[in-house]
Amino acid sequence: MYYFIGSGYARVAAMQRMEAVWEQKAPLANISICDGKPCVQVTGNAYTNKKGDRFYLIETERE
Repeated sequence: MYYFIGSGYARVAAMQRMEAVWEQKAPLANISICDGKPCVQVTGNAYTNKKGDRFYLIETERE
């Protein structure tokens, strides 16, 4: 019985560590509803390719 409890705590701790890493790599976005559909706030310059697809640079936090 103790093994299952101990391994459960270890798994939760590992998941929390990975969550912190994921948040650093991809910070939470400002998500809203636009015309009844989910949309994400984007700041910065837009770049387009020859097909007209838009891309944005991903900025990382500076420490």
